Amino acid sequence: MFSGAPWIFPYPQGMKKIVMYMRDRFNNTPVVITENGVAENDNLNPSTTDTLNDIHRMNYLHSYLNSLANAIREGADVRGYFVWSLLDSFEWLHGYKLRFGLHYVNYTNLQRTPKLSATRYKQLMYNFHIQRDTHTAQN
Repeated sequence: MFSGAPWIFPYPQGMKKIVMYMRDRFNNTPVVITENGVAENDNLNPSTTDTLNDIHRMNYLHSYLNSLANAIREGADVRGYFVWSLLDSFEWLHGYKLRFGLHYVNYTNLQRTPKLSATRYKQLMYNFHIQRDTHTAQN
């Protein structure tokens, strides 16, 4: 799995492991995951088309959300999840060289364009919501 950020080492299984640890260690205290995402390095000069077709981010999110869904199915009280980040933005150590956003930002004119991952994330959240409601209704 690809990450343009030097401090991110993708390990989707870790999502379930840490959530289950929190469940077991802290009496299933409700959890909200506030940042989870992957970057691409803008220094590699990808074309705008390649940047918008961010299959690696889509795969990253899919694998992490599957892991999170497994933890929830096993009883973890997860109340929220926020992908990092909605928009490409400034990173403290790397400036505008790393792009984390679900939406591409043209830094010249500030035009925002949804990436493939934005569309897929919307589908994943919709499906997750339906599955959660179905699972809750059955219990």
